[in-house]
Amino acid sequence: MTRIALPHAIGVPLLLLIAAVHCSAQPWHWDFGSTTASCTQGVSTALLPVPASGSPRVRIGSQGGSVSLVNPGYPLLGSGSEVHLTAPSGGSLNKLQLHDFQGAAALTVRCSLRFDGGAGTHFFFAGNGSCFADNGGFTSAEIFTGLRWEIDSTGSVQMALRDATTWRAAGTLQSGREYLLELYCNNGSSARSYTHDSVCTVSSRRLDVWIDGTRIVSDAEKSALSDTTTINSLMFYAANSAGNSSVLAVDDIHYDNDIAANPLPVELSAFRAHVMGMHVRLTWTTATELNNHGFFIERRPEDRAEWDTITFVPGAGTSNDPRHYVHIDSTLTQPGSFRYRLRQRDRDGSQHYSPEVLVAVLPPRQGLTLHPPFPHPANDILFFRFSTDTGGPVSIRIRTLTGVTVAEPVLRRLLPAGEHVLPLPCAAWPRGVLLCEVHTGSACHARPVILR
Repeated sequence: MTRIALPHAIGVPLLLLIAAVHCSAQPWHWDFGSTTASCTQGVSTALLPVPASGSPRVRIGSQGGSVSLVNPGYPLLGSGSEVHLTAPSGGSLNKLQLHDFQGAAALTVRCSLRFDGGAGTHFFFAGNGSCFADNGGFTSAEIFTGLRWEIDSTGSVQMALRDATTWRAAGTLQSGREYLLELYCNNGSSARSYTHDSVCTVSSRRLDVWIDGTRIVSDAEKSALSDTTTINSLMFYAANSAGNSSVLAVDDIHYDNDIAANPLPVELSAFRAHVMGMHVRLTWTTATELNNHGFFIERRPEDRAEWDTITFVPGAGTSNDPRHYVHIDSTLTQPGSFRYRLRQRDRDGSQHYSPEVLVAVLPPRQGLTLHPPFPHPANDILFFRFSTDTGGPVSIRIRTLTGVTVAEPVLRRLLPAGEHVLPLPCAAWPRGVLLCEVHTGSACHARPVILR
């Protein structure tokens, strides 16, 4: 039997919580949907999709930065949209909060993280109190635990854990790669057990912290939240990044109002589908493969139960290295909503199925169609992908959110009808959120981008 397992060096976006044996345990999954949007000032309670429990809230301070839903994002971070929290230039905090969910004295949290861009400071907190729904920093008496990540100019990330009185060093990470964060938080009056690589115990009023399947903090002291108080809120926030260059990407938040008994094994990472006109680009990743014959890609319309096999992609057989797969489905003949899945087959004939992904293929547009620029966030180069149904002159203008033009890299360029991808150097553009406009004749479309 092939086990396609995700290695510790890569994040694990497809974990699902399994409810603990206590009947009150309620696991939820918050994956941020598939849309794109951004908040660059003030407070929004509508930017983020509403989870199964609790109230989401984002706040942008007075020193730039943003909270954005990005899709497509980093291929290994997770599926669908992900949240990018861009830090302000000073201490006026930018916050991503989920408060007043159905809590308990114990909590399990898992999510995928990635740090990118320049120097800055990012935080995570879990607890109960008004700081999870206001604009200020954390309040020790309302915090069960906190994590701090300080990124320097080299990309080194120093992690610290908050106990009752101070921050204590908890290891070093690196920007530019994905991590799986897991916290087992026990504010109850008795020790609790769970299974990870083995049976683990977290004592009363203590917590364990795991990164990529390794327990880096064991039975750590909690912060100052009163004993046995319900943990019903969590938040991320960011500060102190010159030029708003530091970004924390978050995806696939799983939380459980109990100590989750054991994590579900992971066999596949980052199966994603991206619509390109009438084509669909499918990507997925494996870590290690044992006797893997390959993958049958299957598709069905959303309103039909039967699956069609559209192609076969050979596997690597046996491999201890991460493998990345790409296939473009160009067999669609009409628009509609479609589901895709992978049927992985071993050389002994046994088979395993991936989670499904849903895409909406729209009818061809008339005039100009501007797709999301990539990569996102960008650094030195940005690719614009758009299509037109008639040939003619094209111009591109880059503006700040206040309307100031910062670049006009393409002027009066004649392009034929069809789909085009234009690479644009952007190292000299201001960092932060910009608005990119593409003009063809009388048509104009705009997309926000983040430069780090």
